[in-house]
Amino acid sequence: MDEVIDNNGVEFTQDIDFYWRSIAVYSIVLIVYSTAFGSIIEGKFEINASNPVVLLLLIIIIGTTISLLYRISRKRAIVVGRDYIIFKSRFKEKKYHISQIKSISFAKERIFRTRRKFSIVKFRVNSRKLMLRLRPSSFDDETLMIRMLQNLAREIK
Repeated sequence: MDEVIDNNGVEFTQDIDFYWRSIAVYSIVLIVYSTAFGSIIEGKFEINASNPVVLLLLIIIIGTTISLLYRISRKRAIVVGRDYIIFKSRFKEKKYHISQIKSISFAKERIFRTRRKFSIVKFRVNSRKLMLRLRPSSFDDETLMIRMLQNLAREIK
């Protein structure tokens, strides 16, 4: 999934496996529930579409599908190189050189208690008031990304 870009830059694409899995699981649950509580009348199988459970499962499947299509259309990626980092999507790209980055800090997010070593990476950039926040677990090959960002942080200090 990672692509090597010029002068040792690696592209990390956003991971969207969660959406595929949830669509598959909810679809299977909908099929099992429909077969268990559907009715066969004159050789035809009928599903009660006004059943609240069926409606809820359909809403979840449709909402997750819309979210998946949105993530696919955005096509977010991060390119980490020796002296730069690029945040890019299908529509725009922002490149920060090492001279523009004040600091890179690694922290754990307090809302979710994960077993990961670093759940949030914060970038303080000269041109922005607020910090850029990055969740490495949302991208492919999280461990390589963290190692490359740690090397970039050492270059800044």
